[in-house]
This record gives sequence, structure tokens and C-alpha cells, in this order.
Amino acid sequence: MGKKGLAVTDLVSVVLAFVLIGIIGAMSLYINTQVTSTAGWAAGSAAALAVGNASSGISGLLTWLPILAVIVAAGVVIAVLVSAFAMKHGGV
Repeated sequence: MGKKGLAVTDLVSVVLAFVLIGIIGAMSLYINTQVTSTAGWAAGSAAALAVGNASSGISGLLTWLPILAVIVAAGVVIAVLVSAFAMKHGGV
């Protein structure tokens, strides 16, 4: 955050975090799928169920990324509007 408030360059780390979380999540789902298909486990074995539960958890986590992105974007818009009105009226 600069001296005059929020800047677009401050959001680079947030965008990078979203991209990294997405890439890591996608790769972990791919690895789980490959492990399940090549390991030769029985369908109901404990190992197959553990990998299935891990895949379900990761995909559940990844479904929240768009919602979090909308919340961050809305926060940025609100911050820009509040700072614009505050500077217009001689406030903060």
C-alpha cells in the first residue's frame, strides 16, 4: 500500500497466490488420479479410499477460489470508492 492508498500493483501478490493455489490444486488432483489408476489397489481398499477422500477434499477447496476472488475484487472496488469519496471531501 502506497502513501496515497491502494494501488493496483499491491494486488500482484494476491493474484499470484490464487494462481499458485490453482496450479498446485490441479497438479495434486492429477497426481492422485494417476496414483489411483496405476497402483492396482482394490476399489474398496483403505488406500484407494484415502486417495479418493483426498481428491474430494482438494476439489472442494478449489471450488471456493472463484468465490474468494470475487470477494477480494469487491473489497478492492469498495476501498477505491471509499478513498475517492474521502479525498473528495477532504477526509482521510
